[in-house]
Amino acid sequence: MAYLLALTMAVGMILHLYPISFLTGHGAYFQGGDAATNLAGWWFFRKDDWYFPLLHSVRINAPEGTSIAFTDSIPLLALLLKPFHPLLPDEFHYFGLWHAFCYLLQACAAVFLIRSLNIRHLSGTLLAVVFALTWPALTHRLGHTALMTHGLLLIALGIYFRGSQQ
Repeated sequence: MAYLLALTMAVGMILHLYPISFLTGHGAYFQGGDAATNLAGWWFFRKDDWYFPLLHSVRINAPEGTSIAFTDSIPLLALLLKPFHPLLPDEFHYFGLWHAFCYLLQACAAVFLIRSLNIRHLSGTLLAVVFALTWPALTHRLGHTALMTHGLLLIALGIYFRGSQQ
């Protein structure tokens, strides 16, 4: 029940912060700055052949190429989606959805951490989720999409505390 509450709060925060058009990858935000670099990295990588190392693309910085890790294109997700690129629309990208995912992860990771500390009451859960969703390091990352995955740090702390109790 605590995770469902966290997800509900995260969805509310996402809908408060982002218009649906942003989440679906449309809008002026994606046409300039770092977001345009992220998009270019993904779009070039998805249409390029496979190389080793896996993130290498010769469509960027031709003819030598470069790694899309340098374009902050969320490399793990790019690797997972590249095999499906023929099925995806030409203009598809995942950066708007990544923002939403980061908030969902942050909320669930906060519950995981607080439960790892043996705090299982409603007020503790609510407080942890509110703090996690309004954490300035997360909310001020618009423009730095690849730096928003703070939920992984909360999960790591939760695993640490679970391990230290044994």
